[in-house]
Amino acid sequence: MKYIAKVYMNDLKTLWNRFDPIGVYRAGSSWPDDEYEVYIQHMLSLLDQGAGYKELSEYIRHIVNDHMEIDQDEAAISAFVYIVLDWYKKQN
Repeated sequence: MKYIAKVYMNDLKTLWNRFDPIGVYRAGSSWPDDEYEVYIQHMLSLLDQGAGYKELSEYIRHIVNDHMEIDQDEAAISAFVYIVLDWYKKQN
């Protein structure tokens, strides 16, 4: 994996852990910090393809509501998407 891709993946992992829709991650806990890694590569691909708020929020909503089966507050999903988009914009 190229260095920049690894940095992006680590940054997105940190953002996912802060979002933590299933509520398992706490820094310094014994819970592994890779709970959300399975979603990161596709998210990065969407961003690299120019996905905006609509596409990214649909992806996150699908993961949280359909895959994880969590009734996540829409405001939390929206805030997470804006954080990710802002982070990505600063990288490019």
